[in-house]
Amino acid sequence: MPLTATDFPSGICRTFAKLSSKTWLDLGDAQRMGHEIGEESITDFLILELKRLHRYELWINKFTKRQEGRTTGADWEWWFGANGRWFGMRVQAKKIDSGILKYTGLYHTVRKGRRKQINLLLRDAKKRGLYPLYCFYNYWEKGIADLPWSCCSFPPQEELCGCTFADAYAVRAKMKSQAVTVKDLASIWFPWVCLVCCRGYGVDAAASLPQRARNLVRQMSPSRRDIPLVEEAPHYVRLLLDQQPETGHSISMDRLDFQGDIDGILVVRERHGEQER
Repeated sequence: MPLTATDFPSGICRTFAKLSSKTWLDLGDAQRMGHEIGEESITDFLILELKRLHRYELWINKFTKRQEGRTTGADWEWWFGANGRWFGMRVQAKKIDSGILKYTGLYHTVRKGRRKQINLLLRDAKKRGLYPLYCFYNYWEKGIADLPWSCCSFPPQEELCGCTFADAYAVRAKMKSQAVTVKDLASIWFPWVCLVCCRGYGVDAAASLPQRARNLVRQMSPSRRDIPLVEEAPHYVRLLLDQQPETGHSISMDRLDFQGDIDGILVVRERHGEQER
């Protein structure tokens, strides 16, 4: 029986599940109608919906002009916080080619220096002490792929794979040819709803959002690398938190004193008691 909204806790967990299902349905419609949807467009609409539903819990800053000659290979920087603890991630999005069930975009090279995007993502995340993740946007015809299910909190449902995430080192290990498939990645990814609410990997009921995220990514890390929680978010995150989320005005990289070339920053600060509701 398909999961419904009532099967998920309220708040950010339910929203992540909803948006994952919507991404799945949109990509399915796009394939049937021959209408291509780009990764940036999917990300923009996901961010818009997060703003609509959680404007007092999320701070989202999209930089208005992408810098020339990007070098980091990352789309976004995510920060999860609660109770004075923070966990940071660098995230790159890739969309499936639903017709062939492959992720050809993983082999993208950055124009400046012709360097592999994935290597730049890993290098920059390590330099900044952040966890490197891939976020995959997916759709495939039901029943054509017998795929493993990693989530320990919710039963299998393909729509929850509309958005999945995986450790970037594990993704690179799969890139031995020019044809990374759904089956290659399904053994290492998780539905992205797990990032905010899965409790199946040694996380007690009272664990905060950054603790849940950190424990889960440690579980999927090939080497069990330990990216610790930090007690103070970076200065540019603190500057964002000083803004009123409902204003909707983005802040430039210069004003944030941000040294990098990503598309934007997403900050989720869990309100006290949110995980119990």
